Amino acid sequence: MPEVRFDDVMEVCTNRAVTEVPIDPKYVEVCEPNSIRVCGAVPNLPVFVGASVSRGTLVIRLDKPSDEKVTISVRLTGIRRGFENKRFPNRSREQFEANERFIRSAYPGD
Repeated sequence: MPEVRFDDVMEVCTNRAVTEVPIDPKYVEVCEPNSIRVCGAVPNLPVFVGASVSRGTLVIRLDKPSDEKVTISVRLTGIRRGFENKRFPNRSREQFEANERFIRSAYPGD
């Protein structure tokens, strides 16, 4: 069964060998501590790139400084706060429908 996760996407533009960018504090707050990981980093130019998370900061590493600015799209994933080591629980049809009504109440007119 799948984990309960939140994802976020960041775009970082740099030409430096190492760039550190703070992750949105709201995103960090809704994820379990130390659960945020990089699950993808794609540069717009043919360069070697690595990405990691350290203490609420995204760290981008290029194999060497670039003459051009490089835009790196980074996908982050973190476990939803309160759901560490938990999988989606089984729910009854009644619970599902009550949840759907609750979600739809936030979008009247849809």
